[in-house]
Amino acid sequence: FQGVLLGNGYFDTSDFNNEYMSLSAAFIYRDKDWSASIQPNIGLSRQANRMNETTPGVTARFSRNLNQTLSLTGSVGYINRTVHLDHYRNADGVVGSVGLVAQVQPDLQVGADYNMQREHADAAVYSRRLHGPSVFAAYRINPQWTVVGNYSYSKVKYDEGSLFFPAREDTQKTASLTTLWDISPWAGRNMVVRAQYTQIDNPSNIGYSNYTRNIFSVGVQTQF
Repeated sequence: FQGVLLGNGYFDTSDFNNEYMSLSAAFIYRDKDWSASIQPNIGLSRQANRMNETTPGVTARFSRNLNQTLSLTGSVGYINRTVHLDHYRNADGVVGSVGLVAQVQPDLQVGADYNMQREHADAAVYSRRLHGPSVFAAYRINPQWTVVGNYSYSKVKYDEGSLFFPAREDTQKTASLTTLWDISPWAGRNMVVRAQYTQIDNPSNIGYSNYTRNIFSVGVQTQF
């Protein structure tokens, strides 16, 4: 079982300040050379002190060891998004990924995967396809401190345009640096303080949707 709490704060405006909570469970099967899991989950988000989205789902994951240091990974899942302030954005979606993870050193892990997502919204103008690669590196500085770097690139294409605009096409580029501080020796229950800096660049063919965001997130993560 896992629970995550995150808070995002903008320095120049409070309109987009938001909080996010997720709860998940994993039913795991492990063998000598491979493992598989089924993970039901739910995410809840608030923005400007109002409930924004509720997103339950389920994901199946697998991993197979190709040799002592390299593993093949994959996943497939289903999500159901409810947008409380705009029901036209409510959507069902399927997600999938395939990738490789390498244990370069005992304390250094790197990986890359390719992600795909298809969403059918209540209004076709919000239905979309997403796909693209991501890479990461995780380094354990000591038993209490871990640093993770991630970069992802995704092409986003919507099914239809609106009355005044063509079908929207975005390019989402996200870079993040995360530090995890294990405070369980003092707080118990596998408590981890998570701090993350994220930069998001989102060029779009719809001019008003072009924006760059710089986000600092801090939260507490626990497993029990």
